[in-house]
Amino acid sequence: FFFFKQKTAYEVSRSDWSSDVCSSDLFPSHDSIVYLMSKIYFDQENWEAASDYLIKAGKADPKNVFLLGEIGYMYSARGEFEAAAKVYESLVAKEPYQTAHYFGGVENYIKGENFNDALGILERQEKNLGNSIEIVLNKHRIYRLMGQMQKAILVLENGLIVFPGEPELIAPLVDDYFESKDTQKGIDLLAKLCVADPTNGIAKMLFG
Repeated sequence: FFFFKQKTAYEVSRSDWSSDVCSSDLFPSHDSIVYLMSKIYFDQENWEAASDYLIKAGKADPKNVFLLGEIGYMYSARGEFEAAAKVYESLVAKEPYQTAHYFGGVENYIKGENFNDALGILERQEKNLGNSIEIVLNKHRIYRLMGQMQKAILVLENGLIVFPGEPELIAPLVDDYFESKDTQKGIDLLAKLCVADPTNGIAKMLFG
């Protein structure tokens, strides 16, 4: 009955008096009610109130991974990248086999320029899910952002041992070699890129 009254009042009026129908303050620990209030305020573009009720909903049901995901997204949208990343870390702890949680944590740590913690999540992802081309590329990207070119190169070189002939790893490594003035290695690897990825027109043009 509560949900019917509240939803009907909101749909009919589209104004901010739904809390007068049945305030969530009467049931502060009921995550469904508080989450509904968050959605109502979100639809009304009252971002502050929507965020406040969403956080309350998460506190009311801290084991609810859906709500945690919503909160992580909300923090990220507000530019609170560190807070968002922490939420995704908690999701990783709850669901260690969901790649999306690792992605959310890594991306938010990178946006917040917390590169060490971003690498920490990638190490956890590799431990729990095994190595992947995505993990190698993300590590490479982070080391480049940190200005540590040699570590970035080493990540790709080690990646090619695990994933031999992978053009997604060869191409950025060619760029790194040339950027690091290691021209001969770049030329040698460019030849391999032409074989690994015959459709790469730029590689063929450079290699001649």
